Amino acid sequence: MHLVKACLILLLITTHFTQAQTQPIKACIDDHPPYQILEPTPSGIHIHALRVLANILDKEIIFVKSPNFARCVAFLKSGEVDVIAGLSPTTPRKQFAFFTPFKRADQLRVISKKTNQSYKI
Repeated sequence: MHLVKACLILLLITTHFTQAQTQPIKACIDDHPPYQILEPTPSGIHIHALRVLANILDKEIIFVKSPNFARCVAFLKSGEVDVIAGLSPTTPRKQFAFFTPFKRADQLRVISKKTNQSYKI
């Protein structure tokens, strides 16, 4: 009887991990150029980073488009999405979100459409 229980538990664990490996990553995005541009196909710095993450994890990524960032945070909190790129850590957010360690870029260049000049940040 113990062997049957052990086999059932092992089967449940294996099924859970197999299913977790095949589920896509759901990422919430809103329109926030140059980081996230929704139309016609999602693009931008955050979109590229999310695609790289999905590639490293060998998973499909699904972009869930949102009208605003607050809705993305609500989706993450409720579990409707798995990730939001560019979410800053705050004490309330740390209650429901995991923040990975990151290194700030040494410099970031932003190009303005109006003046077509490059600025260091």
